Amino acid sequence: MITITVSEKEILSRPNYYELGEFINRRYHQEKELLKSNRDEHFVLQIAEDGRVTAIGDSQNDQCVICGKISPYSKSEHIDKRVGYVEGAGQGCFQPSICEKHKH
Repeated sequence: MITITVSEKEILSRPNYYELGEFINRRYHQEKELLKSNRDEHFVLQIAEDGRVTAIGDSQNDQCVICGKISPYSKSEHIDKRVGYVEGAGQGCFQPSICEKHKH
């Protein structure tokens, strides 16, 4: 489900329903594209015991299938030991109360 929020100012600044419809349609497609890409702009850093960064990106950890955040659980860790894992769906957010896309 895609939710689009439009302010009163944005609505009133459109002189007719046609332009408002175009505006909403454009916002819908922008949001859809953002959902396709991973909006999480965080980088995964692998850090050695001495504090040196040994790798950037491509974590061996699972990520939330809802919001894309990297979880603290490795892909090989048994699902019974994970918080938020849903059988048949994958790793859900390990912190559901702050999952960016799961808020109702």
